[in-house]
Amino acid sequence: AGLIKPETAETIRIFERDQRRAEAGERPGALEALLYLGFVVLAVGVFSLFAQNWEDLESWARVIAIGVPTLLLFGVGLALHLTGEPQLERGGQAAWMVTVALFAGTLAVTINEYGLGLGDPGDPGALLTIAAATFAVSIALWVASPAYPQLFAIAGATLFVGVAVANWPDEFSQELLGMTILGIALAALALAEVGWLTPVLGARFLFSALAIFGPFAASMDDGPVAFEVLAGAMAAAVIAYGVFRASFALVLVGVVGAFAVLVVFITRHFSDRIGAPMAMIISGGILIAGILLLALYRRELQNRKSA
Repeated sequence: AGLIKPETAETIRIFERDQRRAEAGERPGALEALLYLGFVVLAVGVFSLFAQNWEDLESWARVIAIGVPTLLLFGVGLALHLTGEPQLERGGQAAWMVTVALFAGTLAVTINEYGLGLGDPGDPGALLTIAAATFAVSIALWVASPAYPQLFAIAGATLFVGVAVANWPDEFSQELLGMTILGIALAALALAEVGWLTPVLGARFLFSALAIFGPFAASMDDGPVAFEVLAGAMAAAVIAYGVFRASFALVLVGVVGAFAVLVVFITRHFSDRIGAPMAMIISGGILIAGILLLALYRRELQNRKSA
């Protein structure tokens, strides 16, 4: 109609074309789904090979059986990262996430077969070495590709390190497990707040959950009540953190953590006095009240953002 100059119209067309390409890159495609399926099949195949033929394999064959898929997945992930295609890059990130788990298995099998001066993989020193090396690999792959799958790998390695540290004394220590996880989670949250651990939203979500889980795990197996109180305090801190950041996801993490802590606390300490049915009624009431408050907060947050 002659309302827009040709130059302006062409600029708009280019902008819209780029927007469509970006949106297409953000949506998962068939190739990406097939890549994920391939990773799952590969992992299941490695596990099945060990489960069915472990006794028949020699030491070198056991190491190769898991070491080759580990290197293969790492190489595939690297190649997918270099394509520049968003869908394939996400596939590469997933490949590297699985690589971290397979690396832990490769190192464990190698130590089991050849010792490497560390003894059995279940020994405290060997287990801590495997966990620390796995954590280091997860960090290295995150440095190369700071994406959500790599954050999940770091979170998983954090749990592994916690188990390894807890296994160091003569008896497994729930307190060491929980405090190790809590310490790493708090450090990760601090790094996320200064922008050093990205994606920031994913780091906040994952390590806020671990910050609650740490002291909660420390309180298990009739641990000191102080750890239950600490878990509740961390849940409250995460809720406040979510309110401060106007993040419903963080508030949800804190509320779910608070529910879990409260239910366990009531069941453990008051079921003998008020009876298990009454403990369940109180826990259910707390859960319903919390959901109602959460729904009200979500509506208020949406109204605030729309305003």
